[in-house]
Amino acid sequence: GGGGGAGGYLEGTGFVPVSGTAYTVTVGAGGAAIFSTYGPYCSGAGGSGVVIFSYPSGMTATYSSGVTKTTTTNGGNTVDKITATSSTSETVTWTI
Repeated sequence: GGGGGAGGYLEGTGFVPVSGTAYTVTVGAGGAAIFSTYGPYCSGAGGSGVVIFSYPSGMTATYSSGVTKTTTTNGGNTVDKITATSSTSETVTWTI
């Protein structure tokens, strides 16, 4: 078994970003993991956290350097999946 990953939070239900305002984005670390097959015990790090933003395609998100992400579309929304940040002070700014 292994420990659980770091928890996340929702800044607010129905959160609507203010155009031109920078918001901090941090991806949490995952929990530790341990594995055994009746022999030597092996341990390793758990999976990383992830942050997903889905917003109307008419908006533009600009991320600070140090953010690793993939972008897709789903209907009329842009979906950004952030898998890593280089520090705890990376930001995203939306413009309309």
